[in-house]
Amino acid sequence: MAPAHSRSGAPLWRNEAPAVGASALKTSALVGIIFLGGGTARRFGGEAKQHLTIAGKTLLEHGFAFARYCFPNAVCVAVTPEDSRVPAGMLRTLEDPPLGGPVAGISAGLDALLEQAPHLLDHETYVAVLSGDSPTSALLLPELLQAIHGHSGAVCARGEKTNYLTGIYRLSTLRAALPDNPHGAGAYRTFKHLDLALVNDDRGLSRDVDSPADVATVSDIVRRELAQHTAPSSTLAVGQAHTQLS
Repeated sequence: MAPAHSRSGAPLWRNEAPAVGASALKTSALVGIIFLGGGTARRFGGEAKQHLTIAGKTLLEHGFAFARYCFPNAVCVAVTPEDSRVPAGMLRTLEDPPLGGPVAGISAGLDALLEQAPHLLDHETYVAVLSGDSPTSALLLPELLQAIHGHSGAVCARGEKTNYLTGIYRLSTLRAALPDNPHGAGAYRTFKHLDLALVNDDRGLSRDVDSPADVATVSDIVRRELAQHTAPSSTLAVGQAHTQLS
């Protein structure tokens, strides 16, 4: 598929993502979810972590399914190199040049979202940022969205660590916070000054796969959440209609 290009110049691949219209804006203020991939994945022999498989699906597929379970009208963007395992129904883009770090990935993902739905700038809307190798973090989104009241966003905290890459941001605030040249910029330095609510992740839903030693723990969390959540097939879009969570 030949790519279009976002305003920042990053390539944008359309993959049958849903349009965001007035009905979506009425359903939820959360209109977009950016899944960050990338990295060299040296600990996995170069295999992109978001495409590791647990319970028959990749980590990204699980994340997408849980996101659509919680917010079926949100447009999901995967910031990842070209790969046939990117779920149908997601947009895909990549920062240019690649390997620019999380802030560059967020910038590219936001450009892709606004390329799909530029009218979002006219509304008070929110965008989520998640890691593609954290398959259950999307289940924190409803709690994060509730916590935003009176703040510019809400992010996850586990122990004493604040995770700026598991959170929801006011769209206007996120755009203003991103540097003109995001390549190499760190999430802490970019977002530490924002007024963000903190949501404790007591269930470990934001746990990601950082090394092979994390796979077993994350697998247990995925299977636990699959057993606890059921949804009508119409709210899921991993590969095809009628795909089930379990």
